[in-house]
Amino acid sequence: MTTRDLTSPEGVLTTLGRTWRLLRSGLAGAAAPVIGCYLAFQFLCIAVGVMVLGGDGRVVNGEIRTYGLSHGILLYVAVTLTAMLAAHFAAVVAVVVIAAGLLLERPVTAGSAARATVRRALALAGVIPLVGFALLPIPLLGSGGFLLTLRVWPGVLGCVIGALLSCWAMLAVPLVVLEDVGPVQALTRAWSLTRHRRARCSWSVLGSVVVVPGAVAAGGWALAWPLAEDAHAIAVRVTVTAADALAVLLQGAGLAVVALSQWYPDVAVKRERRRPAPRRTAALLTLVIAAPGLIYWAALRTDPYDWIMVSDHVVEHAVGRDVLLLPEHGAPAVLASRRDTGFDLRACDGPTCQSSHLAAHVPYVEDRVDAAALPNGSLVVAGWQYGGRRVGKSREQPLLLRLIACTARGCPDMPAAPTTLRASWRGLAASVAVAASGSQVVVAVAAPLSEKDAGDGAASTLRVMRCADLPCGDPDVLVSVPVPQATGVADKPLALALGRAGRPVAAYEDLDSGELTVVSCADASCRRSRTTPLVPRRSFTIEQNDAIDVGRQAGSAVSNAYPDAVEVVVPGDDRPVIAYRDLLTGAATMLRCRDRDCTSADTSVLGPPGRAQQAPTLALGPDGLPLVAVHDLTDASVTLIACRDPACARRDKARIGTYTHIPGPIDLTVGRDGLPRILWVGRTAGRTRNEAHLTEMM
Repeated sequence: MTTRDLTSPEGVLTTLGRTWRLLRSGLAGAAAPVIGCYLAFQFLCIAVGVMVLGGDGRVVNGEIRTYGLSHGILLYVAVTLTAMLAAHFAAVVAVVVIAAGLLLERPVTAGSAARATVRRALALAGVIPLVGFALLPIPLLGSGGFLLTLRVWPGVLGCVIGALLSCWAMLAVPLVVLEDVGPVQALTRAWSLTRHRRARCSWSVLGSVVVVPGAVAAGGWALAWPLAEDAHAIAVRVTVTAADALAVLLQGAGLAVVALSQWYPDVAVKRERRRPAPRRTAALLTLVIAAPGLIYWAALRTDPYDWIMVSDHVVEHAVGRDVLLLPEHGAPAVLASRRDTGFDLRACDGPTCQSSHLAAHVPYVEDRVDAAALPNGSLVVAGWQYGGRRVGKSREQPLLLRLIACTARGCPDMPAAPTTLRASWRGLAASVAVAASGSQVVVAVAAPLSEKDAGDGAASTLRVMRCADLPCGDPDVLVSVPVPQATGVADKPLALALGRAGRPVAAYEDLDSGELTVVSCADASCRRSRTTPLVPRRSFTIEQNDAIDVGRQAGSAVSNAYPDAVEVVVPGDDRPVIAYRDLLTGAATMLRCRDRDCTSADTSVLGPPGRAQQAPTLALGPDGLPLVAVHDLTDASVTLIACRDPACARRDKARIGTYTHIPGPIDLTVGRDGLPRILWVGRTAGRTRNEAHLTEMM
């Protein structure tokens, strides 16, 4: 038997070629029991993890996640990672023994390889820290290259150089079993075997043990990426399992090829005929590889712990008031207003908004904008502009209210639209709300309409108007009543909804006193209306005012506006429901009107207090009962409350997301499919700034 000379080069391509021929010559079939046992151990760890997670889990984008890291979960993660790494290491060593037997034409069974691995377990455990110490040049040179240049590529180059200098040390692992030596002797032996070709051997080990298995895993993940969320999660698990099994084979075969390059004949592997694996073994491997996806699919379908299942995607990296809109036809759209720079309209490319595009940017629009969906799939957007295109407060230019119809393809030029209403330039907190029912568009405003009205202590005018068509140049004024002038920069002090037969109902909150006024029309033409101060004026002490200011400043730090806002909906019984943030406590509060004119109401507190808490948002579910999305500062979660009765005395809660730091605005709508969609602004773990998340209940 002619043997290879010690100093003969073993290139990376030669190593990969021999590894491939080794796989074709029966290694996969011989190592199938080892791979099967290794993957079965992984399944056991995952099953234990599901039991540890229990009812504290949720499913986000098809992935099982936890709300937080409890001590039990942290302990499980630490123990499981250690056990799975040890199992992977042991499986690779067993494959090394099987591959070496094939290379030396002395076949070894999987059982014998496993027993040899167990027998040398202590020595293998001892060689790990020695090999890790020898591999230190990789992170040292990589971090050094990055820190010296603050660029990624020098760090990558440093890692490659470190790998070429130190990957030879990995050969100590197979030598512990193949030559039956201790950890120190194995490392010394690896040093002597790679003499005169250390860099070449390091490169061969790097390619066969790290690069190729990593490329296989990355390629499989890339193929699974375009799939839908549940299919993507299942495909990823099948891909990960297949890649893990293949990685064990490649790593074990690669280490055996490089370690035995000076022993096995040059022609033995080349002349060996391919021995196809038995069909039973191939079927077993296929079943084992597909098992994670099947088990995961079954877990999602059976839902043993009644997990909350949501689809969550970042729509944009936004700070500011974000309004969620859902056209009757098509995908959701997000309207994001920017202080002093207008608003952006982002159109989602699908129902779950996995991707979106900027449909339009409309400049020269003040902070307060509102929108509603029209039956034809377009959106009616109402906003304030100054008489000139210049942004800013001008004594020469009044505030002008304009309405435009936007689509996913863009918005028309707002300054070219006719003026719906003219207000005083001193209306710093001019508000607007818009609602649509069929082709009917109703808009409500709260602003001083003249310079006289805008004086200190003067009242604003709450005006409800109906537009016959768009653009709305000549609206019908349905009702006009005085209300306290809003002096703050609250997010949304005015809300509008349409009740039975299209009758308008408006709710307005005075930010100084907490007075909440409801204007209710008797019919769509508002031939009779009633104005009710539903929540009376309150006088706050100095300490209470200081507490209110603290909460407002904390909330405005993330949204450029005070966190106070009001929402109104009208259920099928025509008795309005109003949600708002209590000025003093910050708690989400709901009012259920006792009659259609809302002359009185029952109050329900929906969540714990919190000074930095944003106002709740309100919508009607497919059953006609209120749905409320709130923040819960006690556990830093976004919570959806589903009322089980019109007054929300009985309700179910679902934590649909978690955040860190101070949350931003939140909005809620229900699609034609009956599923609630929540747009919330917050900072999630690992992020450095707030982002707008669109979360859909599945």
